[in-house]
Parts: sequence; structure tokens; C-alpha cells
Amino acid sequence: MAEKAVTQPRLQIPIRVVMVGGMTLVLLLAVGGLLFINFQGARDTLRLVEQRARISLELLESQVRGRLAPMEAFGLGLAELIANGEIDVNDPQGAAETFRLAMTAVPQASAVVFVSTDFDAVRYSRGGGALIEVVDAGLSLAGLGDMAATTDSLQDMLEIAAAMGPDTLQWLPPLWVGDLGQPALALEVPVNTEDEFLGVVLVVVELGDVAQFLAELEARQGTNAFVLYGKDHVLAHPSLANMMAEYDSDVLLPTVEMFEDPAFAVIRGEGQETSFAQSEGIHYAYANRDYEVSLRELAGLGQLPWQIGLSFPASDRGEDERAQTVIYIGIAILLVSTLVTSFVGNALAHPARQLAVAAERVTALDMSAVPQLHPSRFRELGRAATAFNSMTTALRWFERYVPKKLVTQLMDQAGGDAIGSEQRDVTVMFTDIRGFSTMSERMQPQETADLLNAHFDMLARCIEAEGGTVDKFIGDSVMAFWGAPEPMADHRSRAVRAAQAIRAAVEADNENRRAQGAIPVPVRVGLHTAPVVVGNIGAEARLNYTVVGDTVNAASRLEQLGKGQAEADCVVLLSEETAKDNGGLPLTRIGEQALKGKARPLVVFSLS
Repeated sequence: MAEKAVTQPRLQIPIRVVMVGGMTLVLLLAVGGLLFINFQGARDTLRLVEQRARISLELLESQVRGRLAPMEAFGLGLAELIANGEIDVNDPQGAAETFRLAMTAVPQASAVVFVSTDFDAVRYSRGGGALIEVVDAGLSLAGLGDMAATTDSLQDMLEIAAAMGPDTLQWLPPLWVGDLGQPALALEVPVNTEDEFLGVVLVVVELGDVAQFLAELEARQGTNAFVLYGKDHVLAHPSLANMMAEYDSDVLLPTVEMFEDPAFAVIRGEGQETSFAQSEGIHYAYANRDYEVSLRELAGLGQLPWQIGLSFPASDRGEDERAQTVIYIGIAILLVSTLVTSFVGNALAHPARQLAVAAERVTALDMSAVPQLHPSRFRELGRAATAFNSMTTALRWFERYVPKKLVTQLMDQAGGDAIGSEQRDVTVMFTDIRGFSTMSERMQPQETADLLNAHFDMLARCIEAEGGTVDKFIGDSVMAFWGAPEPMADHRSRAVRAAQAIRAAVEADNENRRAQGAIPVPVRVGLHTAPVVVGNIGAEARLNYTVVGDTVNAASRLEQLGKGQAEADCVVLLSEETAKDNGGLPLTRIGEQALKGKARPLVVFSLS
């Protein structure tokens, strides 16, 4: 009876993605809790502003790194896929389409480019102005101005990338892109195989969200935030977009001298430092007003360090131990939250990932490769692991009774539905041990079982090597067939070759047995080809995939006919229908033979 198909959910989310999302939520809750405790614990405006500045710096750093950190994993992943050949860069359309699909998972990326050592490039740019274009002379990055990538400088870039080694990357200097009205920067990742350097992957990231975050921070907290590249160039500022609107082309980043911002007076050397400089900031006097400025350096994002900063009007300053304690508690909460969520995430994802891998191997009926799942401290996962281990134990026993190859073929053909019966031309084989009854009388039961097991294993290997299906073992006999469930145009020659292999194996085995003083085991083989009914035969609760019909009886009678032949180690008789395609093996015509239960005689051949 066919089982109802299980509909897969339209959207399937990897468990690691869920874990990352959960950890992010916990961290956001921790930061929110830190802000709440800080606001409640501060006693005056200065402490509130100071603590708010520090938290804002943390959020700003998180915003910047959170936008760029995923790009590093994304770039390394693309480089690995190209190096492994999973992305064919020799097919530009296909590679660009793969880039497009990959970029759906990283909205921060605006363009992806691969440049080979031959200066061939494949790119995909997400909407808006074209950040990257492929030109005849090589690769041109819009907005680089005097630093535009000519063939020579591109060659330099490739040489530098080749020297970086595998699993390394670097951020190129940021630019102001006039077409987009925002800054952007490119991540450079070398692509290496085990033997050679293939080229470089460039991932372009827009920083518009950072500027938007600064504007929201100013509106919400009254603080003026900014991001600098080095000490002279402005990467993000609430007024950056408006100030740069007058430029109609791509230019390098503006400098601090171009802004009328009191905070930048510190950068230019104006103002007066105060004791606040000892706690991550500089206090200075400017334009008859006092301002407080906090600066923090972000390393690892390019050739020059980034600096994030905040400035705001200051009031009376003082120290408050309680406020400092709250900061320490908040940092501890963040660290503990990160450690706990990482531990829980790994503890959940690892056994689930093991279960998925093991289940895939079970689906392929590769039971020898299915690992034993370890117990989990999580109750549901532990119960699932125990149940899965019990199931795999049962399946390992089950595959000893049902041929794995047959089940695999039936799954491929029927997709899980029951297969009906049909008529088809097949070749049927019967084998029998001559004189087994007499032989078994002189043997102990275990000796008899050991003899049959070794004998059947030897014959089954010969049959399956030629694509045959072992149908059943009947006493000391084997029934097998070719041509089902997988259609075979050469099922006759396959069966004859299998019979020849059986004869060779039996002769070699008997030679060894005689040398050891054991009784030889002579075998008779019968082959017949004709239409049969093939399919699932039996009751609804117990089916057997087999062949039925007079052809089966004829093959059995041919095997019994071997009793009248010379007493060789292995006698192989086949009908004329089977002999039509004997695989080039020599045959001897015996002539017409009357078979028991057959109205008309069959022309019989023996395998010489």
C-alpha cells in the first residue's frame, strides 16, 4: 500500500541560522538591559551623558563591524567555492547568476567580482549605480580617481593577493561613490587551489546604513557621531550626504577640514584636553561652548585604522563609582550572554547536524557508514538519538534479508509507491548442489549451515557482479534472475557470464577442498529465457518482489536435467532462447530434451 507523500515546508531554515539569530537577540537584550540599568543608576546629567557615550560607541562599533564581519565569511566562502570548481568562472553568465543568488543572504554586499590572473573578470552588481565595470584594459573601480586600477596596478593587486596565502583577506581603502551618494569599500580575498593562484574575489560593501544609524543616534540621543578613516578622512557623518551632493562624480573621501564640526577641532589640534581624556575621551573648549568628545579606534579594517567618535555638549563633570560599577556589570552581562548562547547553540546544533547526516546515509541505504549517535543532555535530542540508533540496528538486520540493490532500484523506479505486476522477458537461473542430501547426513547441523552460507555467498557474488538479482535461497538451491526490476537489453549474456563465473568459482573451491581432504561440492546450473510475470507478489502485509510463470519451472527443470550429464564440478545447461546471446562463450549443443511438465521439448546447450 502506497504511503501518503510528506510535503516539505516551503521555507527551511538551517539550525545554525536560528542559533545565530537567537544569540543576536540575546545580545541586543543584554545591551538594552545595560542601557536601562545605566540610565537608572546615573545621578546627574554628566554621568548619564558619559555612560550614554560609551554605550553609543559600543553600538556604533557593533553597527560597523556587524555590517563588515559577515562579508569576510562571505568572501572566503566564495573564494573556496571558486577554488573547488563549484563556481565555474569560465561561464560568466552562470557565475554571475551564482553571485546573485549568494548575495541574497548578505544584503550588505552591493557587488561581487572575480578577477583571474589573465585579467578576465566576472561580476554582479546589485541595482543602483554600477560600482564595478569590466573594461578592455582590466578592471576599473568607480570612484578611485587617480588610484584607478589600470592594468599595471591590477597586476600589482594580483601579485599582492598571490602572496597573501590561503584563507587570508584584506580591506581596500574606502571611497565616496557619487552614483550611490554614500561611501563604500571593497574586500579582497585571494583564490588559491592546492597547486596555483587563480585570482582574487572582490566584495563591495556600501556604508549607507552606518550614516543612517548616525543620524538616528543624533536624533535620539542628541549626540553627534562620526567615523573617520585614519585621522584625516571622513567616512561617515550625519551631514556627509548633503555636503557631498554638490559633487557629480566619484571622489576620494572628504577630509575633516571640509566640515564645520566642533568635534573635528580636536583632530586639527584645537581645544583643551581635560581629565576626561583618561576615560576614553578628550574634553575641549570651542566656540564659547564646552564639548565632550569620545574617540575609539577600530583596527583590522584597512591599511589605516578607523576611528569612531561622539561629541555632545558637556555639563559639570564628576566621578561616580556606582556608574562605573554598572558599566562593568553590563560588560560582564554581554560576555556571559555571548558565552552561554554560544554554548547552547553549539550543543543544539551539533547533535541535530549529526542526526541529519546519519539520516541522509540511511536514505541511501549505506548502513555501514551510519554513525552511532551519542546521547544528548537535551531530553528530546537524547530520545531522538536513542530511537535513531535502535532504528539503524533494525535496518542493519533488515538488509541481511532483503537485497539492498533491489530495494534501491525499487525506490528509484517507484518513488515509494507499490509496484504492480507486468510481463517482461527475463533470464532465470537455478542452481543446486548435487548429492547434498547424502552429504548433509554426514555433517553436523552447524557444519551444514556454515557450508551453505559460504556456498551461497560465493554464488551471490558471481550473480550480483553481472547485475543479477538473487530472488531466494531454497534449501541448497539459489534462484536468480536478470532483466528486472532494472531493464537489461543484454540479460541473456549477463546470465551466461554469471554461470561461467560460478563454474570457475566452484572448480577453484573444490580444488581447495580436495587439497584439504574435504568433500567437493558439485553444482548444477540451469538457465532459461522467456516472458514471465514480474512484480510484487504476495499479501498486502507481506510482499515479495519475484518472477512467476512457466519460465521459472523450465529453468528449474534444466538444472535437474544436469543429473544426466557427466559428473563435473559444475554443469551448466541453458535453453536455446538463452543461447541466442551467450556473451561469446563456447557452447555445446545437446539437442532436444523432454523436460518434466513440458509438453514440447527444448533445445538444450551446455556451457563448454
